[in-house]
Amino acid sequence: MPAADFLTAETSTSLGVECAETFLRAYAEAVRLTPLELARLSRTRALMEIGWIAVHLCLLAPERIAPKQFADPLHFDVAAHVAKHATLGEARLARAKALLPTLL
Repeated sequence: MPAADFLTAETSTSLGVECAETFLRAYAEAVRLTPLELARLSRTRALMEIGWIAVHLCLLAPERIAPKQFADPLHFDVAAHVAKHATLGEARLARAKALLPTLL
């Protein structure tokens, strides 16, 4: 779980595929993961990406936007907020699609 969490954290989304694969290989070697455990880690990572899509979609709901508007009515930009989370959700969807074979 910690390795999947690291790879799906927002701060790790800029890691290239090659870097993520290098991290996974090093992690698997360091903790001596079996092939079965490594496959489970890959599935967990894919599912966590899907979970992040849900987070970004939830942040587009009016009931999630309203408190942000209330907290900062003069500066909160609804259009920018929606655009940001729509873009982040789409990027997560692309990563999840790339990881889809690990779920099968």
